[in-house]
Amino acid sequence: LHPLRAGRPASYMRYVWGENRLDNEACVDPDGVVLVEGVYVARPELVDLFDLVVLVRTDPLVRRARVESRGENPICWLDRWERAEDWYFAHAFPYDQVWCVANGHTGSQDL
Repeated sequence: LHPLRAGRPASYMRYVWGENRLDNEACVDPDGVVLVEGVYVARPELVDLFDLVVLVRTDPLVRRARVESRGENPICWLDRWERAEDWYFAHAFPYDQVWCVANGHTGSQDL
């Protein structure tokens, strides 16, 4: 993220969820808007590196059904992931840094 903030290209290792491994390196140019997706991207030690943080809220049952439908992970892994996300949102997510909350089920947003 630091190279992008400085206007330089950056790279990261792609994660392959279904295989639980890192894949090839991906390069990102700092042209225009750079979108970084992922629930843990906004963790407190990184949130200051972003100009805008959008939180997408989805009903837990809808969220779980979507993850299960992808068939990428066993149920025991999904249970662990769900508990970790619940903890993160209750104890670590920087709500004071969020600019917009979007409804992940309907697409509506609250500013």
